[in-house]
Amino acid sequence: MTRGITLELQKRDHANLKNSGALSKHKWFNHTVGLVIHSMLLVPFHSWRFTHSQHHKTTNNVDKDIAFVPDTKEIYMKAHENRKPDLFFTYWELVEDTPIVALITLFFHQLIAWPIYLTLNNFALPRMNVFPWWKRSHFYFGGDGPNFKPSNRDDIILSDFGIAVVAAGIWASIRCFGFEKVFLFYGAPWLWTNHWILAITYLQHTDSVLPYYSTSTWNFLRGAASTVDRDFGFIGRHFLHGAISTHVLHHHVSRIPFYHAVEASQAIEKVMGSHYQSDLKTPFMWAFWKNYTTCRYVEEKDVGSQVYFFAQ
Repeated sequence: MTRGITLELQKRDHANLKNSGALSKHKWFNHTVGLVIHSMLLVPFHSWRFTHSQHHKTTNNVDKDIAFVPDTKEIYMKAHENRKPDLFFTYWELVEDTPIVALITLFFHQLIAWPIYLTLNNFALPRMNVFPWWKRSHFYFGGDGPNFKPSNRDDIILSDFGIAVVAAGIWASIRCFGFEKVFLFYGAPWLWTNHWILAITYLQHTDSVLPYYSTSTWNFLRGAASTVDRDFGFIGRHFLHGAISTHVLHHHVSRIPFYHAVEASQAIEKVMGSHYQSDLKTPFMWAFWKNYTTCRYVEEKDVGSQVYFFAQ
């Protein structure tokens, strides 16, 4: 009798979760809010929603994931060997690992990498690189690219329209108020937001303890567990209500409302035990710098295992 009641409650919980979202139970409301907010950030909402879904379905699969996929040792070494033997690359190899060069590179990376990724998909996997950049773009609605289906066409056009409206508003504001004021009130915060988006997602998916898998060794639970929770300081705890600190939960059950993420994360930590990964002690900026300068490529820890870790 008790077992039957438990199973019935589990079915109801699953049905409620299936019909809910991370903000509201109504999909139309989630999509409307998402479209408005993402458009204001110059991010094509539905296009990003589709690729983000693909990322969740292939997390830490070195063959299929599309977000923060590290090079394997073979690919990394081959890229260095194929560099042109000219004077620039000769000197670049002497300084590219120095702290000052890494800092300068990281600074510009944080400013422009996110919009470039959305426009060019420049971090594309080999299977994407056979397509021209505009077909890899998050703005492309042709249906014959590597990321979107013909059935996604209307949603992508709607996303592009949202970006166009905001871009027109920015241009009109510049004409009316001047570039300096618009940059102060919109441009600078937008650049800072881009930095946060990249830094947060990078640290959620990059750490020396996280494993990566080939297609033959990957499964959904392995991928979902290959993320790391971090403490993002005052902003993460109070401005974003802890939602960005619970990424392990997000990959296991992404539809749990963000306002229940902390308590739900505490619950799954007890279930996952040693499989739960977190680093709540290392300061956010130090963890970012350390991983950026040391996590270069992954290699098999045990030859033939097809399970990869960052080289130490």
